[in-house]
Amino acid sequence: MTSKLNKFPAILVHWLAIPSIAIMMTLWPSISSNIDRLQTDPGDPLLNIYFFEHVFHHFTKNNITNYHDFWSPDFFWPLKGTYAWSDHLIGPSVIYGLWRLFFNEFQSYIGWLSTTLFLNYVSIRWCLFRIAPQSDKTWITLSALICCFNPIITSQLGHPQILSLFIFGPILYSCDKLITDDQNGVTTSDIIGTLGWLLLNGVFNIYIFVFGCFIFIVCSGIYFYKGVKSKSLKLNQGRKLRPKLFSFLLLMVINIILYIPYLSTIKIFGKRGIGMIINNLPKISSWFYSSNLNLLPAPIQPESLGSQLIFGAEQELFPGWGFLILLVGAAITGLKGINGRSDSNVKIWLITVSLSFLITLNIFGISLWRIFTHIIPGANAVGASSRVSLILILLCGPLFAHSSKYWGSIKIFTSRVILISLGFISIWRINQYNFDLINWKSELKLLISTIESNKCKSFWLEPISSNPTYRHIQAMHAQLKTGIPTLNGYSGHSPKGGYPFTNSAGTTAYSWSIAVNSLQDHQTKNVDTVTNNCIINLNQKPSSVKRITKDELSLENLEFGHKNLKIKKAENNTIYFQKFQNGLWGQTQSIKVNPNKIQTTEN
Repeated sequence: MTSKLNKFPAILVHWLAIPSIAIMMTLWPSISSNIDRLQTDPGDPLLNIYFFEHVFHHFTKNNITNYHDFWSPDFFWPLKGTYAWSDHLIGPSVIYGLWRLFFNEFQSYIGWLSTTLFLNYVSIRWCLFRIAPQSDKTWITLSALICCFNPIITSQLGHPQILSLFIFGPILYSCDKLITDDQNGVTTSDIIGTLGWLLLNGVFNIYIFVFGCFIFIVCSGIYFYKGVKSKSLKLNQGRKLRPKLFSFLLLMVINIILYIPYLSTIKIFGKRGIGMIINNLPKISSWFYSSNLNLLPAPIQPESLGSQLIFGAEQELFPGWGFLILLVGAAITGLKGINGRSDSNVKIWLITVSLSFLITLNIFGISLWRIFTHIIPGANAVGASSRVSLILILLCGPLFAHSSKYWGSIKIFTSRVILISLGFISIWRINQYNFDLINWKSELKLLISTIESNKCKSFWLEPISSNPTYRHIQAMHAQLKTGIPTLNGYSGHSPKGGYPFTNSAGTTAYSWSIAVNSLQDHQTKNVDTVTNNCIINLNQKPSSVKRITKDELSLENLEFGHKNLKIKKAENNTIYFQKFQNGLWGQTQSIKVNPNKIQTTEN
């Protein structure tokens, strides 16, 4: 009993205090301002809050069984299925919803972020401790801290939809058993269980599902190589096969249901171009590059010569000096051993990490990742492929854990404090982007008041030319709070048919909303052309609103198009257009716009 009490303070430090400090460091701009400021910018964070709120409202209202309402929220009105153009956030919404029962949406968002970051740490530390229980706990904690709060991961506060990484603890533990156990130690039950964890990732995010599958394929390849070499590939049934198989099948059904709407999205927009995917993969120099955001700067800065070798999206991938030191230490341990001792587990994880890094590199436009886009379901939808770096960072955790068995015990308390402190210093981001949430909420309140006082039946909020995303997302929040459809929108895709994303002319937006009914790209809702369709402008002082009636929807001077359709002109409520068919532009056709119906004629 006494020994357990003596261990209790250490448990609190390793499992609670250290991740809590790291969370405070990560979210300090928001926490210190009492959430008057939000990280990082008024883009993806606010977009994710909208999606969280949409899911929360849907599952707490009486229309919970209305499948179409869930996948067709009223932005990009009158289009259907727009929710499947971005991450659905159903898995993360469970955590968010628990916070939302007691707090407002912004407080709940910070609560969700804090919980997610904490679970990431607990999951990975559990994995590392299970892999190397004989290692000094300080090494395990340091490895979990540097991996889970790595600058690469915390920089994803700007893309919070991919921060739910806590399923990777069990996945990495399963992969460790796969590549380090003898062939007879791995069972069918183990394989099915791991596949279940991978599918659970799919409930959270397509990116982490794809990257999790990638890691599993690499580790499976090593497992089969060992089996062929030792001529032992027989799998025993193992324990708990039936419940694991049931969970696997259930999760497969859930994923199929969730991703059916995404098949329609692929039909509309097509797959991501392989050129874009390869272009965005990490470069060798990317791993040493970062802006001046960390306390300990990266070797390559934006103004340095090395930065000229970097191209593609999201290439600031410097993992911090603490991570690099641990990686070098693990490499030395694996290649040379310590005190004449060498560990096959360290070597095999060093091979796994090296192989994974190599596959995901873009070397002069050539990458083995191209192969995996054909193997892994959904991999060709992952355009921001540099985000694979998050999983490569976590993949190094088991390597550090196995290596730490040879790094010795740290018995002096002061040494432990210094070591953990150095870990905090290596992950410290001293310059974190954030924006004024008070001003944003004040504008949202004015927008809602304008919509309601003018009794708008639908509305278009004029975007800001320098940052159109800002107003589009603001309009989406107003739509959710008022229940009034908005033509504004922001997502992973933009509507076809000449959608005026950056055009501040509201008449063009309403012209698009009518013309889009004639296009074959999108399914649309019934367009109501009654009075009080509003164009709202908050960009000027005082703000203004213009109400458009059905008689004013003249469609004058309309001109837009895409690869298969171009609209040449519009006059007298008639749209003249051409279709691209069989390699040629066809004859001009026209659409007569009528408040009650749309008729098509040929000229």
